[in-house]
Amino acid sequence: MRNRRKKLGRLLASSFGVGFIPILPGTLASVVGLVLYLFVRVSLFSYLTTLFVLFGVGVISSRSALQTTEEKDPSWIVIDEVLGMMISLFQVPPKIPFLVLGFVLFRLFDSVKFPPVNRLEELKGEWGILLDDVGAGVYANLVLQIILRFTS
Repeated sequence: MRNRRKKLGRLLASSFGVGFIPILPGTLASVVGLVLYLFVRVSLFSYLTTLFVLFGVGVISSRSALQTTEEKDPSWIVIDEVLGMMISLFQVPPKIPFLVLGFVLFRLFDSVKFPPVNRLEELKGEWGILLDDVGAGVYANLVLQIILRFTS
């Protein structure tokens, strides 16, 4: 039973294996977040529900997955990128320029980690893994919302 739980944790934390793809797993997981956005954006309720479920599953699965490795923030744990990408596109219209810009902004903010988000990754365990990407998603969304206000 314990072994199954660890395997399930790794499966979910890796976004069903996307994190184990050897080339750009975080970027590919961001694409998963973008595709998920297209499916759940049909209503605010479904979007918010998906965000809360992703966060909860992210916390639990990352905690479980961390028990299978010595690494502090393994690159194969990518559920945080899916969540961060979803946050970056919150209340953004599904128009290609905004989606591309949201993707680029999220990847930029996830890579650069501007303050105070850079301090979030110092948190222990699953919290450090998830919250820095949540912060990057918030930064990307704020920039997108400003752009939307000036272009609409």
